[in-house]
Parts: sequence; structure tokens; C-alpha cells
Amino acid sequence: MIVRMIITVHMSIPFFHKWGTQRELSQYLSCHLWKKKQAHRYVVLNCPYVKPFIDDFKDFVRRRSKGRRPSNVEIEKRVNKDFVTWFPAQLMNPDIMNIVHEDLRYLARGPSRYAKRFSTFSINGFSFRTTNRDKGLKTQNSGVFLMSSTPCVASASDADVRNADLSYYAKLEDIIELNYNGQFRVTLFKCKWADTTRERGCRKDNWGFTSVNFSRVIHSGLLVKDVHNLPEGLRIVVNFDRQHAAIGEAAGLLAGICGQLATDCVAFPISFDKWSDIPESFFENQWNIFFQARFCFKVCDSLAKRFLLQSLGKKWREHRIKLWNEFYDPRLSKTEIINNTPEDIALDQWALFVEYRLKPETQNLCKRNQEIRQKQIIPHTSGAKSIARRRAELTEETGKEVSRVQMWDITHKKIDGSYVNEKAKEIAEKIEAYSSQ
Repeated sequence: MIVRMIITVHMSIPFFHKWGTQRELSQYLSCHLWKKKQAHRYVVLNCPYVKPFIDDFKDFVRRRSKGRRPSNVEIEKRVNKDFVTWFPAQLMNPDIMNIVHEDLRYLARGPSRYAKRFSTFSINGFSFRTTNRDKGLKTQNSGVFLMSSTPCVASASDADVRNADLSYYAKLEDIIELNYNGQFRVTLFKCKWADTTRERGCRKDNWGFTSVNFSRVIHSGLLVKDVHNLPEGLRIVVNFDRQHAAIGEAAGLLAGICGQLATDCVAFPISFDKWSDIPESFFENQWNIFFQARFCFKVCDSLAKRFLLQSLGKKWREHRIKLWNEFYDPRLSKTEIINNTPEDIALDQWALFVEYRLKPETQNLCKRNQEIRQKQIIPHTSGAKSIARRRAELTEETGKEVSRVQMWDITHKKIDGSYVNEKAKEIAEKIEAYSSQ
């Protein structure tokens, strides 16, 4: 199959033609290993001449699944994860080694470490500019629209992959040219894609105008699980704002990691009555072994530790509440609740935790906290993203510092611009009246 398809390609025809032209001076940059791998994977998987090899890899995955038929979703995941490392070895097959196009061999080797960055690019009669280049200009050319045939499923449990024509809207953040060791170059647009799969991400009004919400984007970078498998020597840079709160995409990864550690009863046992009762050695162990090895904090260690302790403590408390709500049954005795130990939690830890929760003073405290929560009748609309991250994103988009008053107003309005309830509107009017004095 592969040999037959490759022979039909004339050896003198280049695979990658030069498309478009840059209109400003470029700058060289050194690609991080992870970003280089990500960009190269996109180029390989979207090269039409590689498709026969992808089909062969899918057959290889099916054959290796001993007695079990993998779903199409599983196969697609394997293609995204493992194909790029499997591909180069196949070009060394003696049956095709002498007839494989030279560009294909250069493609399999991957790009050089150094790439070019542009701020403007013209192609097919259209001019594009990055969002940074567009700042302060009357004409905005950083918008990108794409109609793509995309493999998709109806739900997470759906194993049937189908192709559908989907509309994508994005802001152009970066223009990168990869150099495949002088043989050819490939220009890539790095975009911030809006999540158009839900109504809150994209909607069309009665006049036919499409509104896109870029506060809801499709994730396109590292995942929390990827943090555990970073290449040796590579660390994630975490920036902080003036209030010493983590911001940017790295802050989201850091929050996810803190959530994993806070719910690990080996790292931070649930048997202590309060977060402050846990010995400092538990945190210091994670700081030395995990955080410093995977993250580069752009603040001093003391401020980074303070931020991490606050994040871990909040998530540790939330985890304990969730556990109790899930496993507590007022009809059961204390012994029966203890015997119903959750998985991955030691019996002695669970017994101490149950003992603490059933104390009269603990129950009184929980009742008082519940009454306080019931008085909090003004919800916010910022979702799981922290206020600090949202403020940093708005500051970058507008080019102006966003005040605390403005942030309160933004995070208490619906997508249509109205306040979440009358109480929020009343407070906003009071804040505005006080600010205008």
C-alpha cells in the first residue's frame, strides 16, 4: 500500500511549496523542545503524502491490541501521541528506502532548533498581522476564520468518530517559520481559537451577525498530565502580577497540579484537623522534588511558596468536603462509616477524619459556615479561571490596566451585558456613584 502510493510521486517535485510572503523583517528564535515537537507533529499529521504511513500505523495499532478491538477514538489518540516517533523508522524499510522522496526523509528528521518569527504575512491576497502588531492600529487584521472537516464524537463515551464541517474563529498570536534543515520551510500560524462548540462561545443574532466570545477558548497547549512527563531540563515558566498571583496559561497548569497534589492523601493526609496542622515538611518535600523540577517561578521563593500553600490549602479543604458529602450517611453508625473507606485512602487516615467530622464542635462549625454561604446571593461569571488570570488577559487585550472596580463589574455580568441579579446591579450602582465623587 505505502510503496505503491509513494512511487506515483515524481521525485523531482517538492512536497512543500513556498506559500505567501512576509512583509516585515523577521527575528530568529530558539524553539523550546516541547513547542518544537508540537509544531512538527502538526506539520507531519497534515502532510497529504504522509497519510499512507498514518493508515499503516493505524493497522499496526489494531494488530498490537491483543484480542481487543480498539475504538476509533483510541486509535486517533495513539496517532497524535506516538506516530511522529514511529514514522522515521518506517522510512528505513529496505523495500522503500531508495524510492522515498527526499523531502519526506527531511520531514521525518524534524525541523532545526532555530525558527523565524514574523509579525505580518500575506497569502492568497490576504494580509495577516499578529495581535501584538495590531495594537493601536485602526485596521485589525489578526482575525482568522477556518472551515474544517474535523473528526469528532457526540460525547466522551461515543466510540464512533465522524467527520463534520465545523467553523473555527481565532486571533492570530504568532507566525512561525520552521526550517527543515535547509531543504524546505513551513510557515505556521499560532492562533487562539474560540470554543464555538457551545452557544456561549459563538452565536448568530437576528440580523445574521456572528459574535465570538474569546474568553472561552479551545485548549491548544500543555495539559496537566503533560507536566508529569516534561523532557529533562525543561520547566514551565510561571509569571505573577503585582499582587503576586500567578497569571497566564501556566497558572492554569499550576492550579491543576495543585489540585492533584491536594487530593493525594500520601502527599497531604486528610487526617489532620486543619490545613495549618500539617507539618511544613510535607510541603517542603513537594517543593524540592516536584515544583522546582517542573516550574520556574518569576518571583522569589517565599512568594511562590505562599501562593502554592494558599492554592493547595483551598483545594485540600474542598477535597475533604467533597469526600464527606459523598461518603457520609446519617443512617449509619460511626463504625459503619469508617468501614466504608474510600479507595486510595488509608484506613487510619479515614478513621481520624471521620472522628473529626463527627465532633460536636465540628458539626456546629459546618452549620455556621453553611448559613454564611446561604447569605452569599451574588454569583460571579468568571468560572474556574482566577480573577488574576482574567484581569491579566483583559489588560493584554485592551492595552490598559484593568482596575478592581472594572473587574468586579465584568465578573458580575452575563454575556448579554446585564447583571447576574438585582443585588449585583444595586452594588454596581453604589460603586459607580462612589467612584465618581
